[in-house]
Amino acid sequence: MITKAEAAAFVAAGFSEKQILDVVLAVAVKTLRNISNHIFHNDLDEAVAPYRVAVKLAPVVALANE
Repeated sequence: MITKAEAAAFVAAGFSEKQILDVVLAVAVKTLRNISNHIFHNDLDEAVAPYRVAVKLAPVVALANE
């Protein structure tokens, strides 16, 4: 979460409050998309395949049992 002072600094730097919301929305959508892709094991689009980052995640089941 950002503080009121951080939001004020963002606006003082020339951005709008709407742009703060745009950033929050973009992060939320990206996070939801990443989580759903991991849950459903969706294939990576060929257009972005060269940028793939190899990360091993713990299975969700293993985390639930701890």
